[in-house]
Amino acid sequence: SMDVICLVDQATGQIQRINKSVVTEFGYDSPQELVGQHVCTLLGKDSACDYQQQYKEYFEKQQQQQQHNDIDDQSNDENPLLSTRKRGVVGRRKDETQFPCKIGFRLVPHMENVMVGFLHNSMAEEQAARLTQEKQAAEVLLANMLPTEIALKLKQDPTHIAEHFDKATVLF
Repeated sequence: SMDVICLVDQATGQIQRINKSVVTEFGYDSPQELVGQHVCTLLGKDSACDYQQQYKEYFEKQQQQQQHNDIDDQSNDENPLLSTRKRGVVGRRKDETQFPCKIGFRLVPHMENVMVGFLHNSMAEEQAARLTQEKQAAEVLLANMLPTEIALKLKQDPTHIAEHFDKATVLF
């Protein structure tokens, strides 16, 4: 799926522009529905509260430093939203359904107080990881229940694991 990309006002967190993939990923009718909304509108309740609190604390600190003239440069590492990697959060669609996603922000060079935000629906990756885990668990269970030779035959061709014997004796 295409990443949702938005321009966000760094001071307020309000979405200034957003690409059209928001329509398919988040179920909105048009990108304009989100312009002017806080970027946390796209996040699940817990993720949104965490981000809004971090946002508030960061900008209060910035204002205090500016009042005391203690601020030289704004470092991307200081702003909790401007981390160097995408973070796992919960996304929230217009219909309130939620899904796992990753979010990351960067300052836009030569544009004062503007961040670019990237939101990626990570549901497919999480489902693939879960499927891999389940497959590994099934293989361990199979190895614990059957002799190794039979387990290998079953993995290679599950339709033919029986062998043919012309004569057999069963003892009780």
